[in-house]
Amino acid sequence: MGPVQGGLFDPQKILGKFKPFQEAQREYGRYEEELNREFTKMQNELQEMKDEYERQKLMLYGAKKQEREKALMRKEEELQRLVSEVTDPERGKLTKKQQELTQPILAQVNEVVAKVAKDNGYDYVLNTAALVYANEDHDLTEKVLEELDKSLEEEAGSAAGSGSQRGR
Repeated sequence: MGPVQGGLFDPQKILGKFKPFQEAQREYGRYEEELNREFTKMQNELQEMKDEYERQKLMLYGAKKQEREKALMRKEEELQRLVSEVTDPERGKLTKKQQELTQPILAQVNEVVAKVAKDNGYDYVLNTAALVYANEDHDLTEKVLEELDKSLEEEAGSAAGSGSQRGR
């Protein structure tokens, strides 16, 4: 049995250059903008309600005044609910969208890292994020990128050859 040989790769560099990840980031950005527009619209509606209430509150009495105050409270609660639905770090819409978009890509990158490592006789591969020093001869980043590009070309070729889009 020969010496144990390890490799390393830079996931940030790979993801920065891998087109599907860049497309996923753009889609995430569009989704975030859409949610921001929804939030801004609701915020504006709440402000309009508050302004109208302030203009009319001296003329409002009893049940009518209470009704308006309750409507304002409901709108504020609705806005807070939207904020928590969007930003909750575990179950929020943004977190779910990020996972939905990136998990398949990360799984593909991990598969390719394992394939490149096996093809090149590496016993283990480390992520460069935690490394202080490593011999660059063991850096598999470019090989992984080449393999990912190859798999994209193969997917494009098979999709074009079959004349139909690949379903998911």
